[in-house]
Amino acid sequence: MSEVTAEINASRVESGIVLGPGDVLSVRFPELSDWNHETTVRPDGKASFLLLDDLRVAGLTIDVLDRFLTEAYRPHRVALTLTVMVISQAPRTVTVLGEVRRPGAVALDLNGHLTLVESLARAGGYIKETALLKRLLLVRWDAQENRQLAWEIDARPDQWAAEVPILLQPFDVVFVPNTPVDDVGIFVDQYIRRMIPFPQVLPSVITVSAE
Repeated sequence: MSEVTAEINASRVESGIVLGPGDVLSVRFPELSDWNHETTVRPDGKASFLLLDDLRVAGLTIDVLDRFLTEAYRPHRVALTLTVMVISQAPRTVTVLGEVRRPGAVALDLNGHLTLVESLARAGGYIKETALLKRLLLVRWDAQENRQLAWEIDARPDQWAAEVPILLQPFDVVFVPNTPVDDVGIFVDQYIRRMIPFPQVLPSVITVSAE
């Protein structure tokens, strides 16, 4: 358990904001003030930018979007400086599905902290009669590496006393199955992807780890 916990926690975004639907962005051009504008990330993960087509931005960090926009604006002006800021951030949640009593979105604390065990509790707890906790799935979008990750985790109660808890991050999906998932990659691609707040930005590349 300790090895998979370390791997999951190491994949968290520790710096930079991963953009999501509802975020309001400010784009500023120091040399072209009339190009300054604000835009909102829509539920489909896209946002509208001056002089550009709608762009998918959900799942990107601010640094990545800054570089992406700099390149996108280059045809309009070769030498260009811009800054992207989040001026309003939508509430962050994770999604807990499967054999829990209240499946759906679970809010993170104001400091962005939420453990795996806490997410199960806030979803009403697991259903003892049907939940296969030893094969729980955690799915995460890795904005730094531009890929989707998935882990099989033994989340039975006797594992909850671990010294280091599994930490979640915004947009994680926790799935408590009732039967073993034979092919995690296929299952994630066909089922879990549709439950993520911005599935259209996720590639079909899935890295699966098992405890």
